[in-house]
Amino acid sequence: NPVTHRENVARNRINNPETHRENVARNQRVNPEPHRRAVAADRMRRVAEGNVTDPPPVTVTVPTLEDRTRVWDKMTRSLGDDGMGQRTCCVCDESVFLDSIHEMLRTGNDNSEYDRMIGLFQKKLTPGSSTNYPAALINLYSVDYLDSRLKDVLLSPRGFKVDQDGSVRLRICSTCLNSIKNAVIKKPPKLSIANGFLLGKVPAALADATDAEWNLVVRATPTCKTVVVRGGANKMMQSHVLVWGQPDTPAAIQLPRVLQDSVSAFRVILAGALTSVQRLLAMKRCTIRRDKVNALLTFLLANNRLYGDVERIQGRLDELPADDIPSSMISSVVDETTEMELGEPTSSHTRPADIVNVADLEEGVERTDASIFSSNQVTQSATQAQMLQRMGGCDDELVLRRSSHLLSDWNSETRMLMFAKQFPFGYGDPGDIAGVGNVEGFRHLLRLSTQQFSDSESVLRVFDILSREQALSNTSLRLRKFPGVCANINSVTRDELKEFLDKSRNETVNNSGNARSLMTHVKIVSGTKWGSDEQRTQERRKLYNLITKFGNPHLFLTVAPNEMGSLAVFRYAEASNGKDISVQFNDTDDFPTPADRFAALGKNPHAAAKYFDRLVTHFIRNVLGWNSANESGNERGLFGHTKAFFAVPETAGRGALHLHSLIWIHGFPATSQQFKDLDSDSKGKLIEFADTVIKTSIPIDTSKCHNCAVSLEPVAIPVSASKRSFGNSSEPVVASCTVCGNKFTASELLSIAITRRSVEESIQLTDGEVQVILNNSTPPQQCRPTESGTMASQIISSIIAQRVNLHDWRHRASCTKKSAITSGSQCRFQFPRGPVEITTFEDGQVEHARVIGNEYINSYVPVLLELLRCNHDCRILIGAAGSLLAFYVVKYVTKSQQSVESQTAMILAAFDRKKALEDLNTSRSHAAAAKLINSIVYTISSKQEISAPLAAFFIERKGQLTYVSHRFSTLLLSQAYAILQKEEYETLLERDRQTGEYLSVSQWEDYCNRPDGLDNVSLYEFVEQYEKVSIAGKTGEVLKFRILHLQRLTHGVVKRKTNVIPDIIGPRLPDRRNELEHDKYAQLALILTKPFRSSHDLIPSNGQSWWDTMSSWHGADSIPLLLEHMQQYYIGQEEANNNAC
Repeated sequence: NPVTHRENVARNRINNPETHRENVARNQRVNPEPHRRAVAADRMRRVAEGNVTDPPPVTVTVPTLEDRTRVWDKMTRSLGDDGMGQRTCCVCDESVFLDSIHEMLRTGNDNSEYDRMIGLFQKKLTPGSSTNYPAALINLYSVDYLDSRLKDVLLSPRGFKVDQDGSVRLRICSTCLNSIKNAVIKKPPKLSIANGFLLGKVPAALADATDAEWNLVVRATPTCKTVVVRGGANKMMQSHVLVWGQPDTPAAIQLPRVLQDSVSAFRVILAGALTSVQRLLAMKRCTIRRDKVNALLTFLLANNRLYGDVERIQGRLDELPADDIPSSMISSVVDETTEMELGEPTSSHTRPADIVNVADLEEGVERTDASIFSSNQVTQSATQAQMLQRMGGCDDELVLRRSSHLLSDWNSETRMLMFAKQFPFGYGDPGDIAGVGNVEGFRHLLRLSTQQFSDSESVLRVFDILSREQALSNTSLRLRKFPGVCANINSVTRDELKEFLDKSRNETVNNSGNARSLMTHVKIVSGTKWGSDEQRTQERRKLYNLITKFGNPHLFLTVAPNEMGSLAVFRYAEASNGKDISVQFNDTDDFPTPADRFAALGKNPHAAAKYFDRLVTHFIRNVLGWNSANESGNERGLFGHTKAFFAVPETAGRGALHLHSLIWIHGFPATSQQFKDLDSDSKGKLIEFADTVIKTSIPIDTSKCHNCAVSLEPVAIPVSASKRSFGNSSEPVVASCTVCGNKFTASELLSIAITRRSVEESIQLTDGEVQVILNNSTPPQQCRPTESGTMASQIISSIIAQRVNLHDWRHRASCTKKSAITSGSQCRFQFPRGPVEITTFEDGQVEHARVIGNEYINSYVPVLLELLRCNHDCRILIGAAGSLLAFYVVKYVTKSQQSVESQTAMILAAFDRKKALEDLNTSRSHAAAAKLINSIVYTISSKQEISAPLAAFFIERKGQLTYVSHRFSTLLLSQAYAILQKEEYETLLERDRQTGEYLSVSQWEDYCNRPDGLDNVSLYEFVEQYEKVSIAGKTGEVLKFRILHLQRLTHGVVKRKTNVIPDIIGPRLPDRRNELEHDKYAQLALILTKPFRSSHDLIPSNGQSWWDTMSSWHGADSIPLLLEHMQQYYIGQEEANNNAC
């Protein structure tokens, strides 16, 4: 009678509390193990009923001055030349950060280290006799003029530096140095020039050739590019580059091309009124000079090995203009959209070039099969003709040539024809170099000191090639692993697929069927395609699994680095000659202008991606105090001890990279219930933490009238102030003086306070000095944290906050997107925000103190503001409101990057096309299934829009999208659940090397037959703490599987050096408060948390229900917390639904 027993125990506890405690204590002493199990079972039952009341282990620590100073000093070093400066490696010709560069000096004294390196170069970096490179190419990599011993050794001259005293400095990166010194490796380093990466460059006399001239002499043109140029009264031009994919016809064998072909591949649109100077500058890129085209063609015919069969057509050359711009390349359209309607600068130091928002112009354009890639901005998809019509009603049409005989960019020679400017001698493609894959090889090409692949169009072409390669390769790999699914995929009918898609949209999917198998493979393959929405969806799953392990995140931090103004990015973008890159600058008279910095970035998006990635790396290491080597926050960071983090980049409207991050801190409450149970002292610590870490007001007091020196009174702000303003609108008044009657706007109060304090303290900065403070790589040393802060630091911090962290009072297009808290007409960021006297926690919602005059200041972290000098926002996620914010943020940081039309229609269209074109017979089942999967994947992702900086980011990080604190290992919950339900499931077949038989290999088999010493380890703990390894060649202790395991003789289990996060793939645990889902909840919970050897160990006995079995199960103490973390998803969802209502 379990119910009666529990009632008796409860009655005894109430009526005789002292006796009950004595009995419990006695039982604990006499029978410690049964008592522990009984307590764990009782706790498990209370979790199942939602009645967990354990005291939360909350020990919030407030960052100290020592913490802030340590972070400041580390980041200052990292942002200087030590962390951001670059040198060129003489072996691989890459621009490498200083902390990975080794320098050897040849002087008149001891040269032993230098001489040893020269000897190794002679052994490993001399081309073999089989190579037959042109002399002109060899000369570009000859440095025997520096040291005669280096004759015939292939090295980059940019990797050497000659000092004024004649000393020679040799620079080599860590990777190449380790390979060179390794006596076992006889070959050159795989990314070295000597291994085949000698691309060469066109002569300096041809370096100024325009895009239009190059288009006439290349043998393959896979893209069609349009440049929209817009001028204005501010005398600054703004351009927006759009690149369409254009499947090319077979390589041209007669050059130059017909002029009209070049017109189709390259166009310039002049939008709006331009001055005569602006028009001339815009049209220069279309200039065609007959002599220059002739010189280009002559060089390629003489030096490029892939131009051997090309015929020069003199008649076409003679028809080219001597030095003119073909009128057909230029289109002029009337742009009636005003600048105000297009958007405003994000801050007062932003160039007018950022004003244009072409995405607004294209809103609502009907989508077609053409894809638009933008070097500076994400745009909607549209055909070129539609684009022209939207931008002024121009009737011109650009022809996209199509052919049934298309060039494949999987072939290295074809790629070198497409990149003739980058491969001028026809050598250096990664596909021709043994031991180097395309991903690693093309990333190396982007990093070359010559920056041949760093322009927008090259970056986008490379991204497209690599992204498709990942998807296609994954399709082939999966079908080889699961050959049995090919016939199922090929047998899918249109009606079956449509039914499955309709049910998927309504969340009523059947768990079986061929259509499900097809779409499962499509989903998995789509996730391997760089930049796809499915890739972000898979990353979201990792984020949920972090929440499963650690509970709700505690901080939400968004950082938008100022790459347009950054001196470091400017230096990266301009350093194409291999000179040493220094990022520090103090001469205000010679600081590059905003136009110079922006132009450099526009030409080299890889510079922005490299800067962004490096900055985030320093942020993780220094600000979060995270040690990536052992995956732990072993040092206090700016927010305390970091427990975990998850960060994902995305691009803003103009294509600039910014970072959304979620951070877990040791000592913070992990669930909304833990927050509710906090005592007053703990809540006081949280408020102190909020006041210390996050500010919403500038350091200088803005609350007093500058005339009367009395406190200002806040003025009721009208509702219209939260709506977007156009034209001659005026900023709303936020305060008034009761003495003199003056009224003030927020901008006025900020400017008056900063100016007045600057004059009083005789710290008046010129515009040039402010530009250096904002855009120099290293932070202003006056802002180094001190106990009370100097007056100079307060003035500088106030200026920075006003310039980079001030919300535009007019609001912008992004402000009025419809959200859960706004209707779409009001600012979704809830600006302006009125003054608040003190920081409070109300129902978990943090309300930060805000001084009058700071109504538009975005919340910021003072140390980060002064270190990075860029726009950022920080939120605390605590309690019920924290669950709500966490729910929104998790969805937001992994949201889709574009809205596309009905995927059902797109998938069915792809299915119909492929079925019509392919003869799906059984003899070609593998190829047919692969083509069908790839066709659907391509159709879904062909609408993908991506900026060149984000494309460069993917290449730089080899396709990895997120920054995550921990590694993950797959936990196949869907497979285990299917076995428990006795449903069909997929498993891998591996051939036994000894017997030749095919063996079923699955995680279920591995776990059920785990070594005997792991009997009490749950499936979740098994994946988290142990890994399966091959016994062959394995050193150290390997635990053997049980006798029934089919791979017992070849594989075993080892303890992980560092625990991983189980990446749970399968159904989410349902809301335990829903009684209709109790059985499913219990089944999934038992699979994850109860040790078992077979499914029979989980199945209820003695007539118990699944729910009762889970409730009475004797488990480990940590298990209920895991389930409580999973429940937070539904708490946040419920809060979101209530909030929406």
